[in-house]
Amino acid sequence: MKTTRVRAGATECSSCKMQMEQETRIPTVHPIKLLALSYGLMPEIERSLQPQKKKLVVS
Repeated sequence: MKTTRVRAGATECSSCKMQMEQETRIPTVHPIKLLALSYGLMPEIERSLQPQKKKLVVS
């Protein structure tokens, strides 16, 4: 995820979400939320797809 040009990642696993967001500014979202966004049911998800200002650092 560090060297890609994608806007966001998708995973249903919280452990994977944490690993995907670690050391990057690329947000991740649950696949069902992406479906809801595509059907216009959760427009607020669009905000969470913006790059994060701070990196998540887990030690």
